[in-house]
Amino acid sequence: MKNRILAGCLSAVFLLSGAVPASAADSGAVYSDNVAEQIPAFVQQMTQEKGASGGTCGTNLTWKLDNAGTLTISGTGEMEDDSFGWEDSCDSIKKLVVADGVTSIADYAFSWCENLAEVAVADSVKSIGSDAFYACYSLKSVSLGSGLETIGSWAFASCTDLEQLSLPAAVKSVGRGAFSGCGSLKRLYFRGEAPALGDDIFEDVTATVYYPAGSSSWNAAIQNKDQYGGTIRWRSWNPDRVLAPVDEVFSDVTRTDWFYDKVQYVYDNDLMVGDKGRFMPNHSLTRAMAVQILYANAKACGTYKAVTGKTFQDVAPDAWYYDAVQWASGTGITSGTGDGKFEPDARVTREQFAVFLYQDAGAPFVGGTIRFSDAGNVSSWAKDAMLWAIRSGIICGSNENGKLLLRPKGNATRAETATMLKQYLEPSGRTALTSSSETYEERMARIFGDGATERKYASKSEAEKFQTSVTVKVWDINSKGVKYTRTLKFKIHIALVDTIEQIFAEIYASGEKFPIYSIGGYAWRGDNSSSEHCLGTALDINPDENYQCKNDGTALVGSYWKPGVDPYSIPSDGIVVKTFNKYGFRWGGTFNSSKDYMHFSYFGT
Repeated sequence: MKNRILAGCLSAVFLLSGAVPASAADSGAVYSDNVAEQIPAFVQQMTQEKGASGGTCGTNLTWKLDNAGTLTISGTGEMEDDSFGWEDSCDSIKKLVVADGVTSIADYAFSWCENLAEVAVADSVKSIGSDAFYACYSLKSVSLGSGLETIGSWAFASCTDLEQLSLPAAVKSVGRGAFSGCGSLKRLYFRGEAPALGDDIFEDVTATVYYPAGSSSWNAAIQNKDQYGGTIRWRSWNPDRVLAPVDEVFSDVTRTDWFYDKVQYVYDNDLMVGDKGRFMPNHSLTRAMAVQILYANAKACGTYKAVTGKTFQDVAPDAWYYDAVQWASGTGITSGTGDGKFEPDARVTREQFAVFLYQDAGAPFVGGTIRFSDAGNVSSWAKDAMLWAIRSGIICGSNENGKLLLRPKGNATRAETATMLKQYLEPSGRTALTSSSETYEERMARIFGDGATERKYASKSEAEKFQTSVTVKVWDINSKGVKYTRTLKFKIHIALVDTIEQIFAEIYASGEKFPIYSIGGYAWRGDNSSSEHCLGTALDINPDENYQCKNDGTALVGSYWKPGVDPYSIPSDGIVVKTFNKYGFRWGGTFNSSKDYMHFSYFGT
C-alpha cells in the first residue's frame, strides 16, 4: 500500500510540474495534457489509500462514508474481494447500508469493524461472504433483504452483541461457524425451508432457533442437531404471524411495567395471548391456563406426543382446554385434584406452577436445602420442584421488610407466570449451580463479583466473610464391610453451597454407595498461599487413601491411592469424579506436575 501511495505522489508531482516521467512512455501509461484532469484521479487514489470517505468496491459499485459513520454501498453487481477502501476507516463505521442493486457482500468485507452496530441489506443481495462481519463486536441490529440465499462460513462469528436475527425464506445455505461465538444471541428466526447448515454454526451459543411449523425439511435438519454445536432450543413458529410490541397489543401493559419483556416473550411465542385486547397481568393463573400453556409449548418445541389421559368429570370434551388436560394428565404433569376432578378454574399457587414446570422438565433429581425465610411454608410435595425452580432462576422470591420470601402458597399472577415461563424456556443470567461449560471469567465473577481479576482474598478475616457451613449425607462402611448413612459438615464458599449440596446428593443417590469418612473444605493456609482451600473453592475427600504425591509416587500428604483395593480410594471412572466433573470441578488425579487424588477444585488448581 505504501508503494502505491508513493507512486501516486510522484505522478502528481510530475504532472503538476508539466513534466512526463520517462517511465510513463516505457510502461504504456496514457496521460492527459490537461493537468486539471489528473488531480481528481490523484485525490481519489490518496483518499482511498488513506482511509477516506469514498471510492469503488466493484466494477459498478461505489462506497461512501459520511461524517455520522454511515457507510453506504450503491450501484449494481457484485462486491469485489480485497477491494475495501474503507479498511483504514473501519473504526469510524457505525452503520452499513447496502443499497438496492448490489448483489453480494464480499469475504472479509467488514471483519473487525468493531464499532459497526447496525446493518441494513437490500433485497437484491444474494450472498454474504465468509467472515464478512467477523468480530463486529458492537453489531446489534441486522436487517437482511428477502433475496439473500447464501451466508458464508463464519460470516457473523464473534459478533458478541448480536441478540436476535431473522433470516429470509430464500436462504439456501448457512456456512460453517456462521454464528459461532455470538454469546449474546438469544433468538434466530428461519422463515423458509431448511437450508444446508454447516458444522459448528452455533458453537459457544445458547439460543432458541425458530423454524416454520409443519416443515418436513426442518424435521430432517434437526435430526443432525449435534453437529451444529452450542446449546440450542428448537422451536416451531408461524413466520406469517405479525409480531408487535405488546404495549400496542394489550391496553393494560406499558413499557415501564416490570413484566413488560416477559409478556413480550410469551406473546411472541404464542404461549399467553390475553383476551379482548387485555393481558390481565394481575389476574390469577388457573389450572386450565397452566396446562394449555405447557401443551402449546410442547407442540412448538417438538416434544409433544399423543397420549391417552384421564377422564375428569369437570372437563367437558368441547372445553377449550380439553386436549391440553388430556395431554398433561397422560404425561404425568398433573393427576388432577382428587375425586375424579381437575378443577380447571381453580387458581394456581406459585408452588403449584413450579410443580407443573418441574414435571414438564422431567422431574430432574435435586438435593439440598431451600434457604428462604418462609421455606417452612413449602408443601412437602412441592419441595423438590421449588428447590429446582429456585436453583434454575425460575423463582427468585421477593424482598418484604428485609426478608427474602417465596410466598409458595400465594396465587401466581399472569405476570408472574410470564416471568417464570421466560426463565424456564429462555434461561438467562447466572444460576445457582455451576457447570463444566463455565469460562474462567464466569467463575471469577461467581466467586469474586463481576469484573474481578485477582483470584485471592487479602486476609483470613476477609475470606471468612464468604464461607458458610454445609452438611451433606454420605455413605460410609463399617468394620464388617456394611455400608451405612452418615452426615459430614464442612465449610465452603457461599456461592458454591447449592452446587456442593447437589453434588453430594447425586453421589449419595447414585447406587454406587462410595464410602466417605472425611471432607475438608475451606481452610486458611496463610496470606501467601495460592491454595483454593483459602478461597473455599476446593474439597479434599478421604485424604489418607487418596494421597497427594509426586509423579513418581512419592507421598507428600496421605499414604496411597489404591482404587479397587481400598474402598475409600476414589476410582477415576467412579461417581465421585464424574459428578464433580459434571459441575465443573477438576480432580487432582489429572494434574500434570504432581497428583492429588483427594482434591477437587472449582478453578482447577
